[in-house]
Amino acid sequence: MLLAALLVIAPTQDFSAPRILESAVSGPSTTLAVDWDGDGLRDTLTYDYRLRRLLYARSQPGMGPGSGTGSGTGQATSRLETLFAADLVGGPLSPVQLQAVDLDGDGDLDLYAALQPAGSAARLDLYDQMGGSWSLAQ
Repeated sequence: MLLAALLVIAPTQDFSAPRILESAVSGPSTTLAVDWDGDGLRDTLTYDYRLRRLLYARSQPGMGPGSGTGSGTGQATSRLETLFAADLVGGPLSPVQLQAVDLDGDGDLDLYAALQPAGSAARLDLYDQMGGSWSLAQ
């Protein structure tokens, strides 16, 4: 007797209803979902080109991605927002894409910002899990 089995794997839809994370956003140009604070949950970063502000929504355990809201929550994000204002968006440049990756291999995330006008780019060191400081990468 020959026995055969068919395994069907169907994708599941596990999406919740949309939520407003930050009602003050008037012109989002780029959003990034990343474990910003190292707690294992994906947080969201959104750059608002009209307000020239970097907005941060920290995920709360059991509540889903970006479940908390805030702008500049915590020392590291406040420093990042200050760097964006002073070094990147104070002039004619503004971020059009954000990417978080450990570019320098030191074990913490770095934030790579693709800036306007085309061809311009800058990198910022992301929150260092050991020291908690931000700096503009050289």
